[in-house]
Amino acid sequence: MYHVTVRSNGKQALFGDDEDRRYLLSRIAKASAEHNARIYLLCLMENHFHLVLETPNANLCRFMHGVLSGYGVYYNRRHNRHGHVTQGRYGSKLVEGNEYLLKLSRYIHLNPVRYRKFVEGGIREDDEEFQIELERSARSIGNEKFKEWVDDCYAELLGQRDIQEDVSFRRVKKKIEPEKILKAVARAAGVKKEQLLSRRRDSTLRAVASRMLCRHGGLTQRDAARALGLRTGVAVSCQLRNLDKMIRSDRQLRRLVERLEKTLSGKKA
Repeated sequence: MYHVTVRSNGKQALFGDDEDRRYLLSRIAKASAEHNARIYLLCLMENHFHLVLETPNANLCRFMHGVLSGYGVYYNRRHNRHGHVTQGRYGSKLVEGNEYLLKLSRYIHLNPVRYRKFVEGGIREDDEEFQIELERSARSIGNEKFKEWVDDCYAELLGQRDIQEDVSFRRVKKKIEPEKILKAVARAAGVKKEQLLSRRRDSTLRAVASRMLCRHGGLTQRDAARALGLRTGVAVSCQLRNLDKMIRSDRQLRRLVERLEKTLSGKKA
């Protein structure tokens, strides 16, 4: 299951009118039938569109080629223009089912009405939380175990093919030393690093540290466990799973995680 995003070239309009939109939908329908793709939802915006689909035959590339190549030829011919219609390669992420698929569905459906009144309030906060989730991985949307599985599969495929990762697909990111991450978490939480590493029944901060170590330090859950003085990666997996639940109900914790994400990403907090 994939979340696919396609953007126009140079932030220009992707559609001139409803006739263009209808033609794109016809291309999607045709490619879906030809490649046995299951379309779950879509959203057409002015300069980009979203697709969530399943490809039982593992042929997303062929499906998207059928959609975009046909639309590009049509659009240039109809509007008497030349050049690329879309911006480079489309974006795609594997999506974990159930909870994450439902969140993604709501996020995409609210795309056209993000700033209307009924979107504000509780839904807005959930949307901000999910926006952070979308940015956490270049390859997948799901929990930590799912992300780790996707990354392992991807690394294995690269090894089998003996090729370097496609630069257009890779999110270039410098890994941060675990020690610096632990200090950043302790500083943001207003505690000493020794307190962060101490074994307590309340392990919320260690759960936060685990997330940052995996996300910004490039550590596996097993390596994150060692950095935190835990015996196995199972403990980290449980902490991360519980952290997702706590973030939804604890605004202060959510703000702490958001600040750390910005700080460790090099963005202005």
